[in-house]
Parts: sequence; C-alpha cells; structure tokens
Amino acid sequence: MVHDMIDLNKRKSTPGEYSTVCPYLMVRDIKEEVTFLHKVFQAPVKEEEFDEQGALMQAEVVVGEVLIMMGLVGPEWPGHPGMNYVFVDDVDQVYRLALELGANSLMEPGDRHYHLREAGFSDKNDHQWWIAQPVSK
Repeated sequence: MVHDMIDLNKRKSTPGEYSTVCPYLMVRDIKEEVTFLHKVFQAPVKEEEFDEQGALMQAEVVVGEVLIMMGLVGPEWPGHPGMNYVFVDDVDQVYRLALELGANSLMEPGDRHYHLREAGFSDKNDHQWWIAQPVSK
C-alpha cells in the first residue's frame, strides 16, 4: 500500500511558532512545573497567562523544537498523567538534575540494545519524562 507523502514540516492550520502536535499538561502548580522544565531541559517560557487576581492559569514552554502547553488542574479539567519522550545531550546529567529537583526515578540510566541510552523520571505532577541519547554501536 502506498501512502501519500505529506509535508511533515508544517501544516497550513498550524501557527508558525507551534508544532503540529503540542503536548498539553494539566498541573496543580504551573509555576513549579515551568521552573522544573526550565531547569531540567533549559525550556524557555514562551507565554504565561494570569487571572484577574494574578494567579498563573496557563503557560507555554519550549523543549527543543516542541512547544508544551500547560493548564491548571480544576474540577472541570482534572489532571491526567502524561508521558513524554525527550532526546537530550546527556541522559545521566539530565536524570541527576531532575532527581535533585524532586523528580522520582522510574528507570536509572542505561544503554539499550537499540543504541540509545535511556532513563525515566516523574515530576511532582505525576507526568513521566523518558529521556534518551544515541550511543555508539
């Protein structure tokens, strides 16, 4: 079966600064999640939205070339743990930093038979972050 090739770079319906698929995390404390992602993945903040009382209600950060959106957990929008897979330059360094910042270990760094070094951790909002870097054969 032959599939039509699509332009994976950008769809017309995707605004210029967004990826076609954007992870959306519901969190209990947006400022804490933004700070964690900034420190672990050097994720710059793209946008923050505050309510009339000055509480942070939504934020967007960029990890690599992917924009991650986040909103505040509430009765109408309960949290659901998400899983994200992120390629990094140094799995061991990112893993150690995440644990120092309060993340829980899911899998210690190790080399896999498919030529990736991987590790996993969960943040304080129960979102899982699986990190990897290519290793030589």
